[in-house]
Amino acid sequence: MAHREQERQDMCKILDEYLLICTKAQVKVEKLYIEMKTVESGLVELISQYKIERLVMGAAADRSYSRCGIFTLVALPSHKSLYCDIRKMMKPKSKKAKYVRQYAPTFCHIWFICKGHLIYTREGTKQSRLNDEDQKRQASSKARLSQLTSDMSNSLSRAESEGSFSRSSTFSLSQISVFSRSSEAATDSTFYHSGTEDRELSFRSLVLSPKPEGGKQHQSPSPNTVQEGNTDDRLYDQLDQAIAEAEAAKLEAFQESMRRRRAEKDAIEAIRTANAADSLYYEELRRRQELEDELAKTKEILESTKMERDMALDELRVAVDQKLLLKNRAEKSDMMGEELEDNLISALELLQSIKKL
Repeated sequence: MAHREQERQDMCKILDEYLLICTKAQVKVEKLYIEMKTVESGLVELISQYKIERLVMGAAADRSYSRCGIFTLVALPSHKSLYCDIRKMMKPKSKKAKYVRQYAPTFCHIWFICKGHLIYTREGTKQSRLNDEDQKRQASSKARLSQLTSDMSNSLSRAESEGSFSRSSTFSLSQISVFSRSSEAATDSTFYHSGTEDRELSFRSLVLSPKPEGGKQHQSPSPNTVQEGNTDDRLYDQLDQAIAEAEAAKLEAFQESMRRRRAEKDAIEAIRTANAADSLYYEELRRRQELEDELAKTKEILESTKMERDMALDELRVAVDQKLLLKNRAEKSDMMGEELEDNLISALELLQSIKKL
């Protein structure tokens, strides 16, 4: 556990250094990390979890790339040949790069580089905008419309086979299927904006408009015809209700899409605000680091000055001690000189007294 904690601290330290470099370059960044058993699985998990669409990573170790260059330098000494052959590596070599290239989500566009050169590019694909909730709502709407149009088609087919309706009032079954397809297209266009709205057919005109047939007069309806007409009226009412529900669902989906867009916009704005706050934080961190460095230098200068002062005081003490010692020696020398002088005078007086004798 201790070495794991040390690795985590080293990782955070390296990431902070990278963030400081990006901040100095005035690039807005944020720090994301995850703990996995292997580096490559962690990269794939980060891409999937945070929907990372662009990634730049190393294709191989630098020593692998440099060995290619050294071999080319010996075999082909010209600069042009060296440049052409030094880019000989055309695909990722490391195990991590191969794993990420194979298992990373397809929406991620990945550039593999080595020593500042682009080695390989894995193109990414665009994601569908439909989320799970929209897909469920769309599937439910399609199923209800399909069931209703199927019931309507069966009822009309049965009525036509029984001869209850004249040909002038028979509804086109092909129009029912067109209605179903156009409803599905309308539901899809709410989310994909495929441009088919101008080709949508009027639901009511497709279902409620009878096929005209020249000049034939309607016969008086029989009681069975009236009863079946009432049944068909109920089907029409249900169909009208289904159309209204479909339109309401379409409007609700559009409103939900607008709310989602506003939420995404707010989230982007929040991310920008957070990034700005991070930039200010790292700028303040950089300034604090500079102040701490200056303070450390000032402390070093102060300590050096104190040491020089202490050394000067020590030298002064030594000089004072030597001065006192020399002074004492001088006083002793003076006393010895006086004694010698007295002795000399006594000797001279004694010599003179001896001469007189």
